[in-house]
Amino acid sequence: MTTPKAPDVLELTQELVRFESITANNRETAILEPVRKLLESFGFTCSLMHYDADIPTRANLIAELNPADKRPALCLGGHIDTVPFGNAPWDDDPLSGAVKDGKIYGRGTADMKGGMAAILCAAASMAGKLDGRNLVVHIYGGEEFGLLGSRYMAEQKPETLNNIGAVIVGEPTNNRPQFGHKGVTWFELCTKGVTAHAAMPEKGDNALLKLIPAACKLQHFQPEDTHPYLGKSTLVLSVMQSGLNTNSVPDSAVLKMDCRTVAGQDMEKLTLALRELAGPDATLTVPADIPPLWSDPESTWCRSVRRIVEEVTGTEAEVLCAEFATDAAALKLGIPDVPMIVMGPGEQGMAHRTNENVRVEDLYTAQKIYEQIIADWYKL
Repeated sequence: MTTPKAPDVLELTQELVRFESITANNRETAILEPVRKLLESFGFTCSLMHYDADIPTRANLIAELNPADKRPALCLGGHIDTVPFGNAPWDDDPLSGAVKDGKIYGRGTADMKGGMAAILCAAASMAGKLDGRNLVVHIYGGEEFGLLGSRYMAEQKPETLNNIGAVIVGEPTNNRPQFGHKGVTWFELCTKGVTAHAAMPEKGDNALLKLIPAACKLQHFQPEDTHPYLGKSTLVLSVMQSGLNTNSVPDSAVLKMDCRTVAGQDMEKLTLALRELAGPDATLTVPADIPPLWSDPESTWCRSVRRIVEEVTGTEAEVLCAEFATDAAALKLGIPDVPMIVMGPGEQGMAHRTNENVRVEDLYTAQKIYEQIIADWYKL
């Protein structure tokens, strides 16, 4: 049987962009099915993992070239869902994949259908050269809603991560390897009271008045933890809510906080500090906790990736960290000792923007980098 020709990365990016896969619209399987057929045509064994029992169109795609091979495999992955288009008008249809002035435009071009296309093209072009070795490709859903797909894989289906020896997530980084990023922990402070008519406040117990003193104490609080590359941990008071209507004493109030965490941070100490500042009237909960990512840039594999990037691009691969959280952090929950690098085409600042775009040249560069990383891993 003749092996098909690997797809062109620009054309594949356009095809992926033309599928509307906004997270909230639950259309992931529609885009994953043609991708599955593509990978299967190059010998990959593929399966859909439905990570939401209530919404069957939410799914991840797991592809393995030679699943019987139990030696450590390289995993290339990323997400296929996108944020909405936004309210501001686009110069072109955000689903057009229009090419102008050396760039391809559309929602997801940078974040991260361009990176996913480069991964798929690299996997397809190298599949026939691996001689029985396993190469893994992951495509996650629900990333824009809190890494839903990758977290499900790590927490509910950890066996799918067996034998993975290293991971690259193709988020937009200008094709520069990023060796870590901050984690995200959300804290909520809740207070309770007794509702009453606002005309008779003495008959109630105002939950908001219990919360305000805690918020005042917390407004200037910042964690002490720092990391030489990830920087300082931060805490932001982001949402305060209370009551259901203006003319009643509120019987509940909540303060929501966003904490960006760094590798090595003492989360137990931080949580204790927040509880003490909140006082006895408030209850502290943690509705979301995505760990930070950090891979030693001087480890053998990370040094190899840096060397390959320098050879392909002709520029130094500095030790850098991404500005945003990625699926790599969720995978760390299942395989904490596996090195992971975030690297793909497109600018980090282009994600989620109107007229989102990626340079066409960067797509081809990303594919070449991925191909050489595959060749290096499997000693081709």
